[in-house]
Amino acid sequence: MMKPSFLKGMAMTKFTRSIVYVLSAILLVFILELISFSILPDGKLNRLESILRILEEDAGLFWKVKSRLDTPFEGVQVRTNSLGLRSGDIASKKEGVFRVIAMGASPTFGWGVEAGLTYPAVLERKLAGRFPGRKVEIINAGQIGYTSHQGLILLGKCISRYSPDMITVSYVLNDIDRYRFFRNEGSSDKDLAPGNPLVVCWNNIAAKSRFIRLLRRAVSSALMRDDKFAAAMFKRQFNLAKVRVEQADYRANLIKIADLCRERDIRLVFIKMPVHLSLPRLNEEEEGVFRSGKRLSGHYYDLGCDKESKGEYRQARVLFAKAKDFQVFEINNLSGVYNGIMADVARRNNLFLVDAVEIFAAQSPGEELFNGPGDPIHPSARGHGLIASALCESISADGSLK
Repeated sequence: MMKPSFLKGMAMTKFTRSIVYVLSAILLVFILELISFSILPDGKLNRLESILRILEEDAGLFWKVKSRLDTPFEGVQVRTNSLGLRSGDIASKKEGVFRVIAMGASPTFGWGVEAGLTYPAVLERKLAGRFPGRKVEIINAGQIGYTSHQGLILLGKCISRYSPDMITVSYVLNDIDRYRFFRNEGSSDKDLAPGNPLVVCWNNIAAKSRFIRLLRRAVSSALMRDDKFAAAMFKRQFNLAKVRVEQADYRANLIKIADLCRERDIRLVFIKMPVHLSLPRLNEEEEGVFRSGKRLSGHYYDLGCDKESKGEYRQARVLFAKAKDFQVFEINNLSGVYNGIMADVARRNNLFLVDAVEIFAAQSPGEELFNGPGDPIHPSARGHGLIASALCESISADGSLK
């Protein structure tokens, strides 16, 4: 039965209105984003926001560097391939190429260093010069903020896809850290369940919105004006902060990496990376606490709890914030322990070990081996060169390329 013409007109009118509403909403979102970007361009992002701009959440790996980047970051131009690696496109078949995958965190990625001056890139040139008859390819698989737990997962994917002949591994800085870029839920890396793919997808879409970022800033600023709320927030962050990879798990991860390489007949080289993060200048009271053997983070946390119990929230806020700051600086005390674990695993498994800690310590002045006062953690181009030279000697001694 045919519908009367006036009913068709009503239906068409409703459909047209729906289209207009949708287009209007899209236009509004577009206008809001344009305005928000003009208010908050890349140059006005804070340090954490700048880092998150080149990362995206990942269900299995927690996060990864975005693919196909070509953007300024930390003073250099960062370009990534389809996998989010700071290397060119990788052929699935090697065809006579000696392939090395350099696994690691931001020191391997080359934080603040031009791609051609990172130790994987320098190593490739050095090996090509020393063994002119061999084709050598070094894949920089360094990922910002990664631990040995994430590296082990990534390694399984890289091995199955690209069949390397050798792997270099350098993880320590983030294993002993207590904070992640995403999902700080009070769990170690091994206890953190994979993310929900739908939630991860939405978070990645929302992360691109400058309007949402401005909205979050406004909400956070409004909430943090309340000293009681701010004190409780800093206290909660302190209590949730847990070493991302415990010592036993760090050892287990390195052993699993060694076993995986042995099963696939892949040569493995460990790199002990220096953690160049010293305590700030201490006042007299802090010196006394430090000499007594008590952790300064715990000292300020206890003082904060005392002030909070008395309702002195402004003072509590400052003290809890200090506790968090010292919690970060204290990872230096653990770096020697974790690097010692790496050396022990290398010795027990008869693996090559490049000791960048010792190499850097032998240089004078050593400060030139890092990116400077604004970034005393990551190796400079000169530091990368030293690591590449040491790796070149180890690989040459291994005899793989002869």
